[in-house]
Amino acid sequence: ARLSSEAELAATLGHEIGHVTARHSARRQAGAVASAIGATLVGVLTGNAGLMSAADMAGGAMVMGYSREQESEADELGMKFIGRAGYEPTAMLGTLEVLWDNDQFYLQRAREENRSVSGGGIFASHPDSDKRIAEATPIAPKYKVSGVEPRPADSDKYLAMIDGLVVGTSGAQGVVRGTRFYHSGLGITMAFPSGWSIENQRTKLTAFGPTEDRLVEVSAQPIPPNTTPKAFLGRLMQGQPSTTAEPLDINGMEGYRANLRHARMPWGNNGPVAVAVVYNNGLAYVFVGATRIASQFNTFEPLFVSSLKTFRRLRDNEYAAAEPMRIRLIKAGPDTRIEQLAQKSPDPKYAAERLRLLNGLYPDKQPTPGQTLKVVE
Repeated sequence: ARLSSEAELAATLGHEIGHVTARHSARRQAGAVASAIGATLVGVLTGNAGLMSAADMAGGAMVMGYSREQESEADELGMKFIGRAGYEPTAMLGTLEVLWDNDQFYLQRAREENRSVSGGGIFASHPDSDKRIAEATPIAPKYKVSGVEPRPADSDKYLAMIDGLVVGTSGAQGVVRGTRFYHSGLGITMAFPSGWSIENQRTKLTAFGPTEDRLVEVSAQPIPPNTTPKAFLGRLMQGQPSTTAEPLDINGMEGYRANLRHARMPWGNNGPVAVAVVYNNGLAYVFVGATRIASQFNTFEPLFVSSLKTFRRLRDNEYAAAEPMRIRLIKAGPDTRIEQLAQKSPDPKYAAERLRLLNGLYPDKQPTPGQTLKVVE
């Protein structure tokens, strides 16, 4: 959706084909095996488990994604492929600029939300976008092939094709509106505390507190035959000691909840974890809540319970809100401003920044009169 032409789409596909033809995935898998063997040898030869762990981490950094060299190689191969197909090889620069703007937006959000920036330095799975642009710019023209029928960038045609394109998750996976989640297929909705971020993944829904030190995860599975919510949760807890075990009535749906005294948490440490199950329409909805700092659990638990109590069936007038967001095209007029368009966005958080990213106007540009703009409805 953030691309602006058929040529940029071709460049993106050419880049990915470059990874395949250069066998980067195979080399990455071989590197993973080699790094694991190397880490084991370090531990055996030195007798130092700490060094073994450090060696394993360093090996992981080498194979956790495509290396800087592999990404740059794929960029160059992509330019070569699209040049042969008749596209301007410089279209690759447009896709890299999209990545660069996205990187800057990520850094902006991290600063404003007081979050640490992960994935940088040696642990970056992609080389810095600005460096990739600098490397690709001088070599792009040499991949323009003479004698090949030129293909136009076809920006207008491309934009017309993506008019109506679903943005984010589909209705079948559920949609997020602010801090509330809707799922029309399952007929359920749930809200999280103000300021939290929600990630709608394939198998679960995860909500994070503003500093990512608190989270709530929601998943669902079929209810086993003749199993009460209490028995279901008991199986899930596998005999771990718990407190505050009690039945639930969540908006007419039966359930059960408990607090595990000492369980493994998503951050790798151990501490108290809140768990609950709610039955609805043949599915057991499982809720897990935790805070990174164990001593803060007593203040976190009421937030977990309050979110749990927002879980309910959709009302008839809410099914429209459960429809996915889509790209729509508009023409900018002489007075069109991104800030005004952002006020109509269905996702108000960083709405202006997201609109600028969508239209190649990040960080502070305004549209020109007559420009075709992508908005989200």
